[in-house]
Amino acid sequence: MLGVELVDERADADAVGAYPADGAFARTVQRACLQRGLIVELGGRHGATVRFLPPLVIDEAEIDLVAELFGEAVGAAHTQCR
Repeated sequence: MLGVELVDERADADAVGAYPADGAFARTVQRACLQRGLIVELGGRHGATVRFLPPLVIDEAEIDLVAELFGEAVGAAHTQCR
């Protein structure tokens, strides 16, 4: 499993420099991933961590495709939310 926490960089960082988790944005990214055929789960604090659960037999080309689709989904969600 690999997780990517999505945060709100427009908000103030805490004392250690961490931005607050953005669960609403994560849900938008999840929907955009699903529209592209990529199934991801959410978890972590405030449901803001996108979880990738690939099979053990995933190959390099499939990993590249997942990264490409996730990048597209984040871009589309960013345009929609921000």
